[in-house]
Amino acid sequence: MSYAQVRKSLPLKSFVLRILLVATLVFATVNPSKYTLTTWLLASSAPLSVRIFIAFALFAVWIVILRIAWQGLRAFGFSIVLCIGVLLVLLEIRFDFLRGLSGFSLSLVVLCLLTAVTSLGLVGSYLVRGLSGQSPVVKHPP
Repeated sequence: MSYAQVRKSLPLKSFVLRILLVATLVFATVNPSKYTLTTWLLASSAPLSVRIFIAFALFAVWIVILRIAWQGLRAFGFSIVLCIGVLLVLLEIRFDFLRGLSGFSLSLVVLCLLTAVTSLGLVGSYLVRGLSGQSPVVKHPP
């Protein structure tokens, strides 16, 4: 692939696929319903070796996704996300705007926020470098 092809911006299809990947990962790992990989791993009658393999694979995928998100948002991006999270908690304490939500709805809100932050991390480098006019490639090809 030439440098001109790599320098192109992230297509919308790729952006949507990354969001769907993260949403699938988040909601398959844990969600308010009882149909998740974590409950299956704990309560399944499958052989222990299969459950350990799937648990290791799930852990590895989470590590990879979070590592990519960290590189996309960097420390500054995650500190902004943390500040927004603290602000939302303080607003909730002061104004009680989530009081009417059930536990199911509240956990869906939290999981959607986690999906949004992680998805933003996956496309963050493209967004930041697109705004600044830099290439999305960390190291230029030889």
